[in-house]
Amino acid sequence: MKAKGADPFDYFALNLYRNPHDLWDRYHGGVPVAAEKADRVGFRARLDAIGAVGKPIWLTEINAMPYDDPLPGWNPADRNDGFRITMAEQADYVLQAHALAFAAGYEKVFFQALQDDPYPVPDELWGLVRYSDDPEFDQDATRARPAYHAYRIVARFLADANRAELHVRKRNDPSGLSKFASRFEWAQHLAVFHKGSVRASVIWNGTGQEASISLKATGTSAILIDNTGSEMALEPGPDGRLTWVLPAAYRHFDLFGGDPPGYFYIGGRTFVIVEQGVSPSAPVDAQGFLRQDGQ
Repeated sequence: MKAKGADPFDYFALNLYRNPHDLWDRYHGGVPVAAEKADRVGFRARLDAIGAVGKPIWLTEINAMPYDDPLPGWNPADRNDGFRITMAEQADYVLQAHALAFAAGYEKVFFQALQDDPYPVPDELWGLVRYSDDPEFDQDATRARPAYHAYRIVARFLADANRAELHVRKRNDPSGLSKFASRFEWAQHLAVFHKGSVRASVIWNGTGQEASISLKATGTSAILIDNTGSEMALEPGPDGRLTWVLPAAYRHFDLFGGDPPGYFYIGGRTFVIVEQGVSPSAPVDAQGFLRQDGQ
């Protein structure tokens, strides 16, 4: 590309579906041992190399569509094809995908879509809410899928954060499975978002065994929010730490050779710890976790 050849472009757009880890890897690049050479280099580096230094990258479509919602023209028993997931898993996906996307550095993230297409269903259940052409039905709570409630958490606590950072606790990979699943080593995930004196920590497990997480309490109070938006108070233990047990992951891709054993492309049930009264400069203290910057 010629000097300043990228000037006419305002941003670079990506549409990425299903695997939240892909959002990180397409921005920063996968692990150096990734089987495909093209997967090792992220779009940030690619754009910088062709003269588009600093051009924003947007995610213009993300989603992982469900199958288990009986609607006109849609029989769940016929739609569980190995690509689609459950509505409960989609709620976890919404939290995981936005957490990784914002921590990676995407300037904007668009979920595809707010509402389903008119029924009978033409191809996928795209919406955070079910379709309606009745204005009086617009506010009916039964339209909302679980993913809608997860999206509200994203909008409230993750979007427009002053600071976002990703920490992971890794596991060993003696068989070299990261070659085929770039983030196989990422066992547990902690994405932290700071908005003023509020800190939101998105936590989930990427392994097939439940795992506990321990964070140093840094605020004056803490609540735990699950993927439905339900809240409960979370009190630190005598050691001044907040602890929680993360359920195992179970969504494994089995088509076309499948993912490596022990890798789950959508993590387990996802939670958000929200602390109030946190100093903007307070460091993240999570036992066994390391901050991730790029690869």
